[in-house]
Amino acid sequence: MGEALRHKAVLFCPPDTDVFRWARSQGILSSGRCPGNYTPLLKEVVGIAGDEIEIGSGHVVLNQRQLPMSKVLPLSYPNINRQNKLVPTGFIWVIGKASPESFDSRYFGPIPMAEILGFAEPLLVTR
Repeated sequence: MGEALRHKAVLFCPPDTDVFRWARSQGILSSGRCPGNYTPLLKEVVGIAGDEIEIGSGHVVLNQRQLPMSKVLPLSYPNINRQNKLVPTGFIWVIGKASPESFDSRYFGPIPMAEILGFAEPLLVTR
């Protein structure tokens, strides 16, 4: 799938990890139908396997290009991993483009493609 996923809006279940449990306890995430009692998240895929992600500059830099609306905000979760990394095979890197405060891969890292529930397509309404 690789490159075909880039810029697609994906609906996925957050994995039941420490950072997602913390986010739910802080009211950042709601309870829902996903395993671990999370609500599904809708984000845009910006990184695919092999892409280089840098988040130490205060913004997300993907393959040496800063992404718009990608400022990394200070969160009080103590174990956020902000090291540079490659997106591993079988994973995607997602970001919320609608809000600069989106809880996305800036804070929880890459998401396994196995967690994808589906894709969202924009609708064009004309009158």
